Amino acid sequence: MGIPTGKIGPRKWIRFLAERLTPRYQRDFIAGDLEALALVPRLYAWRAVKAIACIIKYQMIASFDVWLVTGEASLFWIAIAGSPFLPSMVLLMLVLAALRVRDAYIYSAEGSPGAMAPEAGGIAIFVFLAETALGWIAPSLVLPAERMIQGAVIGAVTLPAWRMIFRKGEPLDKRPRELQESLVAAWHMNLLWAAAGVVLSLTNAAAVPEIIHGRDFLLGGLPVVLLCAAYRLQKDHFTGMHPRAPLSLFRDPRKDEWLRQSAMLWFPDRRKSSKLPGYVYAEVLYFAVLVLPAGLAAWRWISGDASAAQVDWLQLAINAGAVAALAALWIRIKRLNRQTALALRERAERAQAPDSRGQNE
Repeated sequence: MGIPTGKIGPRKWIRFLAERLTPRYQRDFIAGDLEALALVPRLYAWRAVKAIACIIKYQMIASFDVWLVTGEASLFWIAIAGSPFLPSMVLLMLVLAALRVRDAYIYSAEGSPGAMAPEAGGIAIFVFLAETALGWIAPSLVLPAERMIQGAVIGAVTLPAWRMIFRKGEPLDKRPRELQESLVAAWHMNLLWAAAGVVLSLTNAAAVPEIIHGRDFLLGGLPVVLLCAAYRLQKDHFTGMHPRAPLSLFRDPRKDEWLRQSAMLWFPDRRKSSKLPGYVYAEVLYFAVLVLPAGLAAWRWISGDASAAQVDWLQLAINAGAVAALAALWIRIKRLNRQTALALRERAERAQAPDSRGQNE
């Protein structure tokens, strides 16, 4: 007996809950995957739990710092000084574990005074809840009431302060910081360069008045079409996005994001062949269209056309220099895109090694 088609797909409240339980900086990653799963609610919920557990696991590993944990352990041990040894150790381990989960949810954020208040309240509440639960499960492991209050108050003051000072002004994820800056710089350069080309097209139209209706529209829109065509011809997939891999407990969830960011840069997915790639022709035509108004103006002057008197030759000279500058800058921008894309792919390949070992085990 088949499953009724009306019951296929996630319940909205399950998807909402799954996204809320996912660490904030990874919600965009998991939202698309969860929406694409067409499973009955029970299987969908199980896949969502596995995906969230996988993300939290890798967030905890990436945000772990031995010196941070050592400082937290020392400060909290001082906060509960004078308490019995075994109950103190149990509470210390629970607090450190809770802080690791906290780090998983704020991973890649920066330390700031604004984060101290919620952490202070969270630590105090957690100490009271942990001691209450121990009172039900193992009363012998409960701290004396005065020591519990002492640990909650002092720990709520010292631990957030230490965590803020330790991470002040630095992202928790230090390793990909330079790579992320290169990615942002590459995108900024791409967009600014494209905007400069649009401005150049508009000033060309103003410098050389049209004598054929629709010429300005054609010369203004053609560079945009050629630029989009050059980008599309570099990509194996229409979206320029690396396809998502199935969720796995042994797979680093950041790997797909690195590959996706690499695929979106101005860098060809396909290997070079003996023939000149199509996107190179599109780029050459793009620059040809930018200099075409100057050629039209020169032809009018040579042929003795009366409209040559209306040409703004100074603006054309400035635009010619701007086209040369754009061409030289384009070489450097493409090089930056290439270096950043290769660095992202290399990081993704390094993440593949532990994934393969985990699956083989």
